Order: sequence, then C-alpha cells, then structure tokens
Amino acid sequence: MDIDSFAATFLTAFDGDFEKVRHLKYDVTNFAHYIRTGGAQLVIGVGGGRDVLGGLALGQKSARGVELNKDIITVLKDKYAAYTGNLASDPRVDIVNDEARSYITRNQDKYDVIQMSMIDTFAASSAGAFTLSENSLYTSEAFDVFLSRLKPHGILSCSRWYYRSQPAEIYRLMALAQSAVRKIGGDPSKQIILIANFPKGGAEGVGTLMVSPDPFSAEDLRKVEETAKDLHFQVVYSPGHSSDPILSDLTSSKEKMEQTIQNFSLNIAPPTDDSPFFFQ
Repeated sequence: MDIDSFAATFLTAFDGDFEKVRHLKYDVTNFAHYIRTGGAQLVIGVGGGRDVLGGLALGQKSARGVELNKDIITVLKDKYAAYTGNLASDPRVDIVNDEARSYITRNQDKYDVIQMSMIDTFAASSAGAFTLSENSLYTSEAFDVFLSRLKPHGILSCSRWYYRSQPAEIYRLMALAQSAVRKIGGDPSKQIILIANFPKGGAEGVGTLMVSPDPFSAEDLRKVEETAKDLHFQVVYSPGHSSDPILSDLTSSKEKMEQTIQNFSLNIAPPTDDSPFFFQ
C-alpha cells in the first residue's frame, strides 16, 4: 500500500495459518520476539499490520498497535479485512488511532516488547523536507517514556536503515539509547544490543537496536548469538562484543561518548524535544 506515491506499508495475505507467513520470522525487525516471547507487544506505527502479525507469529500473546493515520486503520478493518485474516479484529489485537508518543505517555500499561520499525515516510525526502521535519519519537525524552513502559527486562526495539560506509542513523540511534539508559541509572554497555542484516553481504541493510531497562542476561546473550547465526544476521554490538569502535565509544564513559559525538563528521548527538530533528 503506497502513501503519497512513494512510502510503502505491506498488507500481508493471512488465513490464520502462521506457517504461511513464516517469512516474518526471518525479518531482522522482528528479532526482539526471539528474546522476549509469550508476552505483550506494542507496535508504534501499525501500517498494514506487518509488525503485529510478526509478533503473533513469533509467539506473543497480545499485540496493541498505535496508528496515526485513521484511513490505514479503515483499510485494515474494512476493505482488506478478509485479505489480512481479519487481523485488526483478532481478539489478541487492539488497534488504537492516536499519536504514539502521546498515547504511551498517557497510558500506564506495560509491555514485554515495544517495536518501532522503519515507520518514517520518505515521501518528502526528494525535496529535502524530511531533514527539517520534527519527530517526537526519536528524542531522549521519548526514549525515557518508552523505557518506562516496559516490564522488567522488556525490550524497546527500533529498526532503521544501516549503511556500512556511513551509518549515521544507527550511530544516532545508539547515542539516543545510551542517553536514555544513563538517565535511569543503567549501564549502556550491558543494556543495548544491535543486530544487522545485510542481504547478500551488501553495503546496505537494516539494523535493529534493542534496549532494555535492565542488563541482558547470559541466557539472553546466548539466545541472541544462536538466533543471529541461524538467521545469518550479524551481531554488531552486544555486551562484551563490538565490531565497530564508534559504537563502543558511544556506550563507554560519558566523556568518551561526548568526545566521539563532537569529533564525528555528522551530527549524531541525541535529539531532544527542544530540537527534535533526528534526520537532520
């Protein structure tokens, strides 16, 4: 389903048989469901329902989705309801028409996984307008709210494009995550994991950053390594391991982190609500 002729969201044919949508299990954006399963999922930006379906396919008991565009919800519940297996009407699924940051701030429910995957439209990018658009989801204050809505050992999962030669989005995402973890008195080097998928070993792929309000356990790390190996994903950063020295610097001491941000060629400092321009 195209939005403004360019941005896309996928409506998946579904008849209730999860075996027929098993391709969702091989999507790096769904990696957190391997680590925390059998619980409650919150999806920021439902779109065609792909993330909701992926969570259920990987064993989550319930999924709540927050979608800003009411027309997309109408498509799911009306015209393409049968095509998508009446996903929006599934008793395990709750779709809310709201702005996600506002909804999560007001609502006190807690979740095992909060998932935000590739939700930003590129429809305005050709004019450069995308870099000037305010975004209240990618700020230090927003991440503070998201972490506060996780159950103990829950996971905030955020997926973005990953370009090997200049992974500015990934670096900025890491800077955001470490900032949020430090604010709650945590240790970024123990509470952040970054998984990447580069199709056919190419230079472009998708990275999924997983942040927890608590340190990842030894069992978590074992599961991460085994699952990544099985799915041919790359563990770019995890407690005790980093394949990129900049990521290590961003999660080390506050002084080293600030120096790394200052010396980098692009602005990778954590955006704030006073300057919410993640893509600038």
